[in-house]
Amino acid sequence: MKKVLFYITTLSIILSCNNSVELKKIKKDFADVEFIYDTLKLDSLLQKIPDYGIIVKTIKTENLRYNPKILLNYQTADEYLNSKETAFAAGLFTADLGYVRHFERVQDCMDFMYSLRILAEKLAISDKNFDELVPAIERNLYNRDSIFIITDSVFNLGKQLFNDNERYGMAALFASGIWIETLYLGLNSTTDKKINDTVLINHFEILKIINNTLSTLKDDDTIERIKKDFKIIENKGYNNPELKKDISSIRSKYIKNL
Repeated sequence: MKKVLFYITTLSIILSCNNSVELKKIKKDFADVEFIYDTLKLDSLLQKIPDYGIIVKTIKTENLRYNPKILLNYQTADEYLNSKETAFAAGLFTADLGYVRHFERVQDCMDFMYSLRILAEKLAISDKNFDELVPAIERNLYNRDSIFIITDSVFNLGKQLFNDNERYGMAALFASGIWIETLYLGLNSTTDKKINDTVLINHFEILKIINNTLSTLKDDDTIERIKKDFKIIENKGYNNPELKKDISSIRSKYIKNL
């Protein structure tokens, strides 16, 4: 697999930008973003992003208990207005969808699919392509060759629609959203035990890569705030005794409530 964070992000955001109004809004919202590392290459980024199995290891290996109270309110998807916060929210809601699917909660799956459809529309993805996207990701999730081919072709297409600050900005925000929500879900689904150190160490290795990607981007609001918050978490480390509290505090800054 060529690395699923960038696969999902670039495929979903770039594949179908036939909504010209939303496309113009994306470009307007990312107009202040500066891509400050010209030599950063796509392949080097993709190779550094851990496989999906590592990303969700927090959920899959810990025998966690289902806790619906910690999920996002699926009805808030329409509250994300700026394209930057929408890309970040897409990561959050994707993590929640993975969580409810892991526990085979059918109605919750339907609810979060509904939320992601709203976010996808805000990112200029048509209903037709959204319906094709989800099963395509599921079919190819562990197929390295397929994802390699699809990701590369999609990025080549995306170069015609988005510049580097838009492409890498949306990818970094999506990755940030899925990272913090996955860890939040794991930390808040335990009963009488902690997430084991190996899982946390893997998750923090992902954080370093995300922070390196964020460091190549600069803006005056969303990205700078996330960059600062995520760097604080990285510096405190996986064994931070206040990790659960800190993650919850940061997450609360970026989620919407009705």
